Amino acid sequence: MPYSKFDVRCSTFIGLYFSPLRGGAEASRFKGRDSLTIFCSILRQKLVMKKLLICMVLLLVPVNVRAAEMDLTAFDRKALSVRQSDDIASLRIYRTGIFSILKYARERPDLFPKEAVRRTSVLTEDLRTDAVNVWNRLMDYYLALDSVYALHKDFSKLKSGKLKEMSFHISRATLYMEYRVALDFIALSENNPALDAVFNESVPELGLPERTYADFKYRFLNVLKAGEFAGFEALAPFYKTPDEADLSQWITEDRSRIWAAGKGQGPLLTLKNAMAIFNDTGRKLFMPVQKGVAGWMGRTKVHRSHKLLVTQEQIKILQHFLQPGDILLERREWYLSNVGLPGFWTHAALYVGSPEQRETYFADPETIVWARKQGVGRFEELLQKTHPVAYRRSIETQEDGYRPRVIEAIGEGVTFTTLEFSAACDSLAILRPKVPKKDKAVAILRAFEYSGRPYDFDFDFLTDNTLVCTEVIYKAYQPGSETAGLELPLEKIMGRVLLSPNTIARFVAENYEQVNRPISLVLFLDGYEKEVIAMHANLSSFLESWKRPKWHILVQDVPNLN
Repeated sequence: MPYSKFDVRCSTFIGLYFSPLRGGAEASRFKGRDSLTIFCSILRQKLVMKKLLICMVLLLVPVNVRAAEMDLTAFDRKALSVRQSDDIASLRIYRTGIFSILKYARERPDLFPKEAVRRTSVLTEDLRTDAVNVWNRLMDYYLALDSVYALHKDFSKLKSGKLKEMSFHISRATLYMEYRVALDFIALSENNPALDAVFNESVPELGLPERTYADFKYRFLNVLKAGEFAGFEALAPFYKTPDEADLSQWITEDRSRIWAAGKGQGPLLTLKNAMAIFNDTGRKLFMPVQKGVAGWMGRTKVHRSHKLLVTQEQIKILQHFLQPGDILLERREWYLSNVGLPGFWTHAALYVGSPEQRETYFADPETIVWARKQGVGRFEELLQKTHPVAYRRSIETQEDGYRPRVIEAIGEGVTFTTLEFSAACDSLAILRPKVPKKDKAVAILRAFEYSGRPYDFDFDFLTDNTLVCTEVIYKAYQPGSETAGLELPLEKIMGRVLLSPNTIARFVAENYEQVNRPISLVLFLDGYEKEVIAMHANLSSFLESWKRPKWHILVQDVPNLN
C-alpha cells in the first residue's frame, strides 16, 4: 500500500519542529526516541499558534489514498448528510468485522502465541490455511476503511459547519481505527516468526502482491503514520465533539490505545520494523454475523446507485441459454456486503425454470422411471405432491409481473425469485453441472424443500434449518444414495466450514481440462465499470475470474468494443 503525499509532509513537520529556531538542545532531548513517542511529547506541550497552524496546513493539503476517488464538494448538502450517515453505518460494520478478526486471532494461540517464539517452525497445512484466511479478511476490511477515508480526508474543502466537522470526525475515526488495529494485529503476529513468510506471499484472487505484510508494517510502524495521527490530534481541539455517539466513543477508545502504544510496545515494534526495512533494502472477515447488519449491507451501495451493468434486455436473451439445474454465479459491485466475502464472485443461485420448461426438460426416460418410483408419473407431479406450499410460491407472479424461475438464499431467506431479479447484477456466469437430468431433478427437489427457511447469517454449513446462498447449491447437489451429484469442495475460514461462490468458480477452473469435467461454462457476462456495460466474455476470462482482486473494476482493461 503506497504512502500518501501527506506522509511526506508529516516528515516535513518534524523538520519544522526541530528547526534552528528551537535550537540544538531542543532536538537533543528526543535523540534516540521512537517517532510516536516524539509526536506524543510534541503534542502534550503547549504549542504556540504558529506551530499549530503549520500542522494544520500540512494536514489540510489533499492526501492521495489508493481507493476510488470521489470529491466531497460534488455532493449537495442533503446528499452529503446522507452519505455521512451511510459511512458511519459502514464504519460500525467494518469495526465489528475487523475486531472479530482480532478476537479470533487472540483465541488462536497456536497461530498467535502470547509470548514470542524464538525458533521459526514450519506451519502445518491447516494452520497455514487459517493464517492466510485471517490475513486476507483483515486486508479486505482495510480496503473498505481506506475507501471511507479517501472520501472524507478532504474535509477542508467544505465550508465551515456541521458537515465539515462530521467529515473531519469520520476521517479521524477511520484513521484511528486502522492505526489501532494495525498496532494490535502486528503485536500478535510478531510473536510467531512463521507468519511473516505466510502473510508476505502473494494472493492473486484477492489482489495481494508479495510482501503485503512488510508494506503493512511499513505503513503503520513508521514515523509518517505517527505524524498523520499527530496532525489529527493537533486539529481536534478546533472541532466540537461529534454528535454521533459511536464516533466519539471509537475515537476515544482508539486514541487511548495509540497513546498507550507510544509508551509501550509500539515504539519497540517501530524500531524493529525500521531495522527490518534497513536489512531488506536489496530487494491491503468473511462474514457479518448479525442479521440486521448483514441485511443492511446487502442492500447498500457506495457508488453507482440504482444501476446494474447486466441489463434487462440481456436477461431476456439469457432465457434461451438456461436449463433447469443450472447454477448462476453473480457479482454486484460496490455493495458493502462484498466486504469480507472471499474473492470476486459473491453470490450463487439455482435456476429451476418454469413448470413448462421442467415438463419438457425432465421428460427423459431415466427421470420418468425415478419419478414413478416415488409414486408419481412425472417430476412436476412429484414437486407438487411433496412440497405443495413451496410449489405454490414457485408459480406465483411477483410484483414485477414476472414468474419465479430461480431459488436462492438472500436476506429474506430461501426464496423463489424471478430471473429478472436474480440476474440483475454486474457480472454473471451460467454454469451447467455435467450430471444426468435425474440428478438435476433431485437437486431441484431438495431445493424446494429448503424454500422458506431463514437465511443463515452465521454461515453454518453443519445445519439445514438456516441456509446461505452457496449452501443451497452445495446441499442440493450433494451426492446421495440415488444420485452421484457434485463433490463441491468445502473450506475452513476462521473456524467455519463453508463453500464460497468464488470457490465454485475456482473448482470449475481447476477441473475444466478433465474429459469428464464436473461443471461447464454456458455463458459469461463480464461487467466493465468504466464503460458501464456488461459484455459477453470468453471461457479463458471466466476461468481466470476467481483470481481477480476484490477491486478488479478499478484496474481492469478497457474492453474491445469492435
